Amino acid sequence: LKKKWGVSVAALLYRARALGFLDERNYKLSAIEYSRLGYKRGEPDDLIFILRNRVMEQIIKLYIEKRGFDSQDIMDIFRLRGLPLTIKQIENLLNFDEGEIFELVKVASKSRLTTTRKLEIIR
Repeated sequence: LKKKWGVSVAALLYRARALGFLDERNYKLSAIEYSRLGYKRGEPDDLIFILRNRVMEQIIKLYIEKRGFDSQDIMDIFRLRGLPLTIKQIENLLNFDEGEIFELVKVASKSRLTTTRKLEIIR
């Protein structure tokens, strides 16, 4: 990402927060990790770093698992922030394995169906 846009990871983190991809808590955690890794003194040129790091991965997983988002919803989040990307492009950007987001949606859907059925049985 740094090579592609020619800006520091610190600037990418700041922009991710400004666009709403990172909340204040996750931004601070990312900044701490950034500093801990020593990148304030110099960043590696090929740094993909924190956008795939736990922060973005957990945000995507949270939207899928807890809020019931599907692949289209994830694409809409990026599109609404000026990044009209396909799921494959999002996976590449965040360094997910190919098909990983679809698999997360599939697993979360099965889990929600199981929970719904359990609730129906309890009633």
